[in-house]
Amino acid sequence: MTVGTRSVLFGVHNIFIHPITVGIAWWKLYGPPFDPRLWIAFLVHDLGYLGKSSVEGPIGETHVELGARIMSVLFGASWGEFCRRHSRYYARSRGLRISRLCVADKLAFVLTPAWLYLPMARASGELAEYMERSKERQAGSEYFTPAESARLESSNPREWLKGLQSYTYRWVLKNRDADGDRSNFECHDRVAFMERRPPQRIELPIAKPAATTYHFRRLGNSSTQILRDGFDPLPFRPELARLSASHFEWGYGGCGPEITAACVLADFLEDDRLALRFCGAFKELVIAKLPRGDTWLTGAEIFDALEHCQGQREAAGCRFY
Repeated sequence: MTVGTRSVLFGVHNIFIHPITVGIAWWKLYGPPFDPRLWIAFLVHDLGYLGKSSVEGPIGETHVELGARIMSVLFGASWGEFCRRHSRYYARSRGLRISRLCVADKLAFVLTPAWLYLPMARASGELAEYMERSKERQAGSEYFTPAESARLESSNPREWLKGLQSYTYRWVLKNRDADGDRSNFECHDRVAFMERRPPQRIELPIAKPAATTYHFRRLGNSSTQILRDGFDPLPFRPELARLSASHFEWGYGGCGPEITAACVLADFLEDDRLALRFCGAFKELVIAKLPRGDTWLTGAEIFDALEHCQGQREAAGCRFY
């Protein structure tokens, strides 16, 4: 039995477990996967590993083609391409854009706990190949943090997995809008929480790049966290807004969301005074309307919201300065 077949039957690409984790990942990224065609894609996208003598390298990367053929026959060429482009390296080597299935697939890897992932990878014989290939293909990259690079070089599978999952999570946050229009929130099945206006030429001292991502996480027991680019936690600064709260909040109006608005803007603008000037309007327009669960906000979205706030104030005859 080849390593690819073992992977599909009881390994990392387990046909009984992997589609479920991809479905959960899709839900977290793009909303509930109600379309049954998505679940067929989650089920068949890795079937091409059957019979493969390797899960990595040129042989393994062609595994996308079987699932793509199945989806094309069942639902048409566009669904075939959706499935075909779920591999980063397959898409890159052919000059294609990755699909959202690729992003959900990577988040599924991040969500799989070590106590489940490592036994499956060992049982199928994939673990050694993955550890070696990750060092060759990714370790030493400028996109890795020093801690991630050190873990990828570790011979301890748990440390290696932590390093790769950390990097992959940050990659997911930066690439979750793959194959989509970033300006159209509804096409992501997300809450369309900003009213769109034509671009306005307003000079704002934006200190962070548009690709910056703020990931809002609920940790349980009324504990929350906001991570910049999936790595750097924002400090909770209730004194900035001169309000009282115990943690970051979003998805409604109130003191907690206003502190959240102030902290996010202060970090993005690197200007506390300007953050406070926009804080109230930004809370009402964006923070209060975010989904209550885990969600995200990009620098580009923040900039659009600030332009919108400024435009509203100017139309009313008011200015922030």
